[in-house]
Amino acid sequence: KWYKEMGGPVFGKNGFCNQIATDVTTIDVGALDQIVPSLLVQGIAKQEGDTVVINAADMGIDKVLGCGRVTKKINISAPAFSETAKAKIEKMGGKALVA
Repeated sequence: KWYKEMGGPVFGKNGFCNQIATDVTTIDVGALDQIVPSLLVQGIAKQEGDTVVINAADMGIDKVLGCGRVTKKINISAPAFSETAKAKIEKMGGKALVA
């Protein structure tokens, strides 16, 4: 009876905020691979021989994730990488540098 009077569930996680949660800005290696030409034009990335050098921290990226396909040899410097992203980058001959 009290449940009907209260109008539904009163208990639960409604109204609580996680005080220690942090926002992590991520990008997938597939998306990064697709925007390489525009990054080169903007001067964010550099071409060194057949390798593209990117500093993800300069772009405001905190972590590189492994979704997508890498088609270019890329050296990426970022604060964090997923294991899948690191494996895909190194499979194409690039380097995943934790900065």
